[in-house]
Amino acid sequence: GAGTAPGTRVFVLDFQGEAVKALPAGAKTLVELGTSAGRVAEGYSAPNPETGGWRISIAFDPAGADVAELRCVLRDARDDRRAALSETWLYRWTA
Repeated sequence: GAGTAPGTRVFVLDFQGEAVKALPAGAKTLVELGTSAGRVAEGYSAPNPETGGWRISIAFDPAGADVAELRCVLRDARDDRRAALSETWLYRWTA
């Protein structure tokens, strides 16, 4: 949907799966974000009690780009390995 700043977009992702559901309450996670154009920022990440997974909100500013490949992975921040807890979400955004 539309973001809070002009021209920005917000994506809301729900990650599920055994590794995500096994996280203890208060677990530290890392949201790894990337884009081929424009800028992305983590806006929000928290457990989703409705699904037992995690919900992530991503703000995206295309910065004039017509096409961008967005990427997101939820990682375990409790140790140095930063193991992936989720699949990699990929999305091709077009203006």
